[in-house]
Amino acid sequence: MRSHDGAVECEFSPVRGDVFFRAQRALGLIPAHGLGVYRRVGLAVLITWVPLVVAAVVANRLWPGAIEEPLLQHFGVHVRFLVAVPLFIIDEAIAHRLFSGIMPYFVRSGLVTGADRQRLVEIVRWTMAWRDGWRPWVVIGSLVMVWTFTSPMLWDEHEVNWTVSDPPLFALRFALFWFRWIARPIFEALLMVWLWRLVVATALMWRVSRLNLDLVPTHPDGAAGLGFLEMVPMAFVAPAFALSAVLSAVWAHDVVYHGVTLSTLAIPIGAFVVFTSILMLVPLLVFTPPVWVARLQALSDYGVLVGEHHRRLRRRWILDEDLGNDAMLDSPELGPVAYSGRLFDAVWRVMPLPISKRVMIGIVALIALPMLPLITAEVHLGDALMKIMRTLL
Repeated sequence: MRSHDGAVECEFSPVRGDVFFRAQRALGLIPAHGLGVYRRVGLAVLITWVPLVVAAVVANRLWPGAIEEPLLQHFGVHVRFLVAVPLFIIDEAIAHRLFSGIMPYFVRSGLVTGADRQRLVEIVRWTMAWRDGWRPWVVIGSLVMVWTFTSPMLWDEHEVNWTVSDPPLFALRFALFWFRWIARPIFEALLMVWLWRLVVATALMWRVSRLNLDLVPTHPDGAAGLGFLEMVPMAFVAPAFALSAVLSAVWAHDVVYHGVTLSTLAIPIGAFVVFTSILMLVPLLVFTPPVWVARLQALSDYGVLVGEHHRRLRRRWILDEDLGNDAMLDSPELGPVAYSGRLFDAVWRVMPLPISKRVMIGIVALIALPMLPLITAEVHLGDALMKIMRTLL
């Protein structure tokens, strides 16, 4: 918390200060200033992907020809560690930057005033304490361990079939160990961390939504003054894109090398895109009740105001009544009747969710974009585009 030009600013980051952040700083991965994104991305790739490739090269299991499905053909392995893991780390900088500007704006915009300013301070402090506690990280660690120990028994180990050899080779045994116990758990841990930070952000937004926000139903943003919150999902969309890319890569391998058809994947693809898109919007859904209540009240208030304004106009110019110096008709605040009608239109168009269609479409498109190579793996890109155009037109 700090004071700037008399205005109280509430600064919050879903990243800085938690156990994961402090551990990386203690190891020297995160510098005193900044987040050390580039060094951590490079180190993550070096730890997760490079040992697998080196082992595959040593055992002659990287390129096609030596075996039926070498490491190079397992797209999911490469996308998981070359795309997803870096994006999980890069997203920390995105989330930190976006939230650093979002929380102070509640005060600067006038949405939080009076005694609620101190309540906002307490909410931010409570969220920070929750973020920085150790208990959630024990849960995350436990889930990763359970996932790691049970995955060989419960889930398909097709991604490591290139490590099978008779007689067993040391390089391949090392690769199998590294994938199961080092590389993939790192991916799983980063995935859990992303979900946890999404939960923290949702809890923060929910508590803020309970304040007596000074909403403006006629605000040009169409969200009663909360339009700036449409950037909240963008703080978490990079990991969603990464997860979509991993699924697309795994499924693309099945399509290319195992004859799986897109028709069998249509429901999983659609379900993933829809569910993940909704997940991105959860931190904003908590504002729907106060926005909707403000809209309903404003429809009543502005309906009365605009109705009376138009009624007096009719009396003066249609019924030819002498209203004298009518304060409402001459009020510069209301302006012409056509403008006062637009006030009611603005209230009518208030969205129940503080996010524009443009941003919402962008989020869905980013999550669905990695699925495009999966489609082109079975359908020629030109044919796919023609089918889409015919469907739209």
